[in-house]
Amino acid sequence: MFLLTRRRLLALGAGLAATGRVGPARAEGEPHRRPALEPAERAALRRFLARPGVTPFWHGGAAADRRLAALQQAIGAAERHGLEPEDYDPASLAGPGADPAAFEVAATAAFLALARDLARGRPIPGLPPRPAAPAEEPEALLERLARAPDPAALFAELAPATPRYARLVTLLADLRTVAARGGWTPVPPVEGKVEPGKAHPAVVALRWRLVETDGFTGPLEGELLDPPLVTALRRFQERHGLDPDGVLGRRTAAALAAPVEWRIGQVILAMERLRRLPAERGPRWLLVDIAGFRLELVEEPAPGQEQVLLESPIIVGTRYNQTPELTARAVAVTLNPYWHVPRSIAVKEILPDVQKDPAWLARNEMVVFDRDGRRVDPATVPWQSLGRGNFPYRFRQHWGPKNPLGRIKLEMPNDFDVYLHDTPKKELFARSPRTFSHGCMRVARMHELAALLLAEQGWDRERIEAAIEAGGPKTIPLRTRPLVHVTYLGATVDADGTVRFREDVYGRDARLARSLGLPFREPARSL
Repeated sequence: MFLLTRRRLLALGAGLAATGRVGPARAEGEPHRRPALEPAERAALRRFLARPGVTPFWHGGAAADRRLAALQQAIGAAERHGLEPEDYDPASLAGPGADPAAFEVAATAAFLALARDLARGRPIPGLPPRPAAPAEEPEALLERLARAPDPAALFAELAPATPRYARLVTLLADLRTVAARGGWTPVPPVEGKVEPGKAHPAVVALRWRLVETDGFTGPLEGELLDPPLVTALRRFQERHGLDPDGVLGRRTAAALAAPVEWRIGQVILAMERLRRLPAERGPRWLLVDIAGFRLELVEEPAPGQEQVLLESPIIVGTRYNQTPELTARAVAVTLNPYWHVPRSIAVKEILPDVQKDPAWLARNEMVVFDRDGRRVDPATVPWQSLGRGNFPYRFRQHWGPKNPLGRIKLEMPNDFDVYLHDTPKKELFARSPRTFSHGCMRVARMHELAALLLAEQGWDRERIEAAIEAGGPKTIPLRTRPLVHVTYLGATVDADGTVRFREDVYGRDARLARSLGLPFREPARSL
């Protein structure tokens, strides 16, 4: 059971049906929305309708009637997935009427749009659908539907088969129920902070709010932030990615003040991002959640069956050096990696230090190379004459304790040149939020992750540590190359039902929410 709905008697009411929808409704008299199709879908639609000598696909027979009924039912249930039924023009699907040809066009377009949106994601500015797997190509979808003995079952198969998506579907319904009842108990803002053992009038409302969301069982009266309430407040803070200090401070108050409509929006956007998870993931894959500062190594022997083998805190890029969302394949593990300094870092950060003190390079075990890869004596370089538009050199830092990559790097070629790696700055994992890198992802449990990825090749933790201790870079190609999916999830639900929300540290959810007509909150600029 979700912690968020543990006390439904007070928070949600008993058996109240989920109602309402987030996003602008179609005004009376507004023209019907035509399903938005991509070029490949429009071309498939034309070819499908131009087939010679075929009977109508959506009307005029028992099989066609079953397909239409399944499509209408799926459109009616689109809100369960955070989609808008109006986007599929349901009003045009009442029947063929006087123009059967137009009806076939409307129904086929609605099917292709809904199938894409469920399986791969909506075409949202800044978040395009992922590439289609062979079975998701428009013509393949139509062929599957034509052969399906139970069309409704096909629609059920389109959404991501991962349990983490199914848990968000349930959470979305729960939150809409909360919204229908007027939201959670508001907690008045406080000046400064309220520490454990201190009293404040806002604490009375805080008690009721934590009953609704975090399993607090009382006492329900009193202005004192007492130990039972502190325990529940720490649970709330932990779920929201905050320091679980039990203090009612600025960031905790901001999380408490987030309206349920914004949380609904975060769930809808998280579902959108999970729809971009590749359909073919393999038996093991990595999910890297930027917003949650968390990595999971997932074992998935069959679709819908998941076990998290390892979970680790991560550090991601700053607001000005944001970690990108991407999908890549891990190809190797490098022990004692060199750091090949990106040009932007070399010019903006290292060059000024070298210009002030040429000995900086030696102290930090940096080697200089020219454009052709030849090693250069730093004493021969005219450092003072170099700048952003004139820097024909590259830096490489030696492996070892000063190297910012730590002792292990996961090689995962991608267009952004970011990767997963260890770090010598372990103390930063205790911070929140953890936005300290130049875009790469630092992994707290990198050594354990490497051992799990290399286990089938005879490498255990002891052998890895011995190779590191022996010194020198060593790259071990991975026999099985796991998928690495880096995404940005403002809302998640753990396997045990724990609901987690995260601050929109990069403002990405706010931008996407605007484009979809969802309520949004601007990210706190002080993060």
